[in-house]
Amino acid sequence: MNNQKYQLLSAGYKSFLFSTLVMTVANNIAFFIDSIFISHFLGIEKLPAVELCFPVMTFVSMVYLMLGLGGSTLALNHMADHEKRKADETFTVSVVFITLLGIFLAVFGRIFSEQFAELLSPDISYYNDVLDYLSILVLGMPLVCLMMSLAYFAKADGKHKMAFQAVVISNVINMVMNVVLIKIMGMGLSGAAFATIIGYFSGLMYMMRYFFSKDRQLVLVKMSKKAVLSHLHDITLKGFPESSYLLMITLRVHILNMIVAAYGGSRGLQVFSIFNNCIYMFFTLALGIAQTLVPLVIIQVENGDYDRVRKMLFKSIKAALAGALALCFILELAPQIILMLFNVSDPQTVAECIKAIRISALSFMGMAFCIIMVHYFQAVKHFTYSHIITIMEGLVLPIAMMGIFAPFLGVDGLYMGFLFIEILVPLQILFMVLREDSLVNQKKYSFMLPKKTDDRRFEFTVAMNLDEVVSLSKEASDWVSERTDDVTAMKTCLAVEEMLTGITAGNTGSSDMIDVVLREEDDKIIITIHDTGREFNPTIVDENFDYAFDNAYVLNKIADEITYNRAMGINSTMIKIQKK
Repeated sequence: MNNQKYQLLSAGYKSFLFSTLVMTVANNIAFFIDSIFISHFLGIEKLPAVELCFPVMTFVSMVYLMLGLGGSTLALNHMADHEKRKADETFTVSVVFITLLGIFLAVFGRIFSEQFAELLSPDISYYNDVLDYLSILVLGMPLVCLMMSLAYFAKADGKHKMAFQAVVISNVINMVMNVVLIKIMGMGLSGAAFATIIGYFSGLMYMMRYFFSKDRQLVLVKMSKKAVLSHLHDITLKGFPESSYLLMITLRVHILNMIVAAYGGSRGLQVFSIFNNCIYMFFTLALGIAQTLVPLVIIQVENGDYDRVRKMLFKSIKAALAGALALCFILELAPQIILMLFNVSDPQTVAECIKAIRISALSFMGMAFCIIMVHYFQAVKHFTYSHIITIMEGLVLPIAMMGIFAPFLGVDGLYMGFLFIEILVPLQILFMVLREDSLVNQKKYSFMLPKKTDDRRFEFTVAMNLDEVVSLSKEASDWVSERTDDVTAMKTCLAVEEMLTGITAGNTGSSDMIDVVLREEDDKIIITIHDTGREFNPTIVDENFDYAFDNAYVLNKIADEITYNRAMGINSTMIKIQKK
């Protein structure tokens, strides 16, 4: 398999990696931003209030991941299968239910804010600060839920720039308003919460542009109650593996907050807050890489192109490990960078923070590998393995390690436990993969996918060059001729040539590549074509064009069925030709 075959894959991966990274980090940085501004303007003594509310933030993230990311991933699946109606219905159900659920959480959280503040506080000394921050923060839940859900769908629709611009705007305004409300107006912790809400509102207003985009693929549609319930069930199932990781984090952090407060008091919570910020910020970086991987893997698995799936997996692992190694090196040499961000000056707190930061940095590489593999398991539909890793790494092992080390090492046992976890779990993952490939599938699989490409499949990658198009279309015809009649072979050759000619003509001077896959299935030949060029919808015939030269007209005459979608900036066309 030559490198040319991976050019479209690499282009798609690079195109979405940056925007997804920025979007994921920007979305999860609100907690980090509030912590920094509160430390500088109110003092590190107020930092535990934000840390104690962290489980609320991760719970809300779990909700919009389940319905927003789960829905957008399912819609992407439907578009990859060329089922646009189902994609539209999935979009509609996700948007409606995430809005309703966000409103419910805001009302419920506001009414019972005192009870939640009491639940989150280890003792009465933290109660007032937690209530000040939490009672305002919950009002922004509908805004962040809808903003992020729309961002996920926009990204699936190829509008990744709009998605990450929205969350960047949200966080920039959050930072500005933190200065205005905390520093200038003296509103304290409630000012930090209001700043976050204003940021969410600004991002949502920008994200509403998606509904007015003329070229968007996903639209709101009406459907029966039965269809609504069916789609909601499918969305929840699709999104739960991703969101379950945050559910584990929500439970884990709340339990550990109580334990840390018991062993380390207020200073212990201050240090743990900084440790948790370091862990969570790297977690979001690795998550961004993983979320870039998943939709591209889904598309290639649907096409049966397992070599490309493994290529993307290895590329993602390398990127995540490289980032982990670089960040680990920086924090090991200069942990004072984090101390400056959080305005830590007390000598004893400084010493404890440096120790915690350096230990957290050593765990980054193991964490990166785990996050990538959990998402990979989901993408290739090995949900059991994904659930096992999520539960073990996210909840069971951290609590167990704290129970083992805390009696002897105190709060330091927590940090050592994290390091042990990120060594043990990657080894567990490698064992799972090797067991599945060697024992279950008798060495016919690699990373849980078949090694051998199906014999009833022919594929090639071609540059947007007319000479190459004609030559490779003839090769496709020869492959079909070996399996069926001359008429079907001729139709296949014409269909491929007309489609590739139309794409090439619409992208004059482009150096982009086109991926073509032919599959023999029962009584038909299925042609799948992917490219990242300008939109070319072969299902639409231009009535003002001379039919003799209209590619769309010729294709519609040749093919028995044509479906087209554009997802994540990739044109995807499926052509079916019935055998004679």
